[in-house]
Amino acid sequence: MTIALVTLFLLVIAFSAIAIWAFGWAARTGQFQNLEKGARSIFALDEPIGQPTDRFPPKGGGPAFDPAGDLTTRPGSVMR
Repeated sequence: MTIALVTLFLLVIAFSAIAIWAFGWAARTGQFQNLEKGARSIFALDEPIGQPTDRFPPKGGGPAFDPAGDLTTRPGSVMR
């Protein structure tokens, strides 16, 4: 075997051991108990449903995603 194959084999073994350890840690500490909690944590209770309260890119130029589903440009911006 060449040194590259030995190194690759050792890296695969190390990565697998780290992945198994991480899965065990997650199971022991209860990370898999409530998978829905993380999905709901990004929504604020006071945010109106169906109306975005923030946007990227910020107002002032550049293409923006239209809530109707079309990619539009704002006045003064250039689409390349």
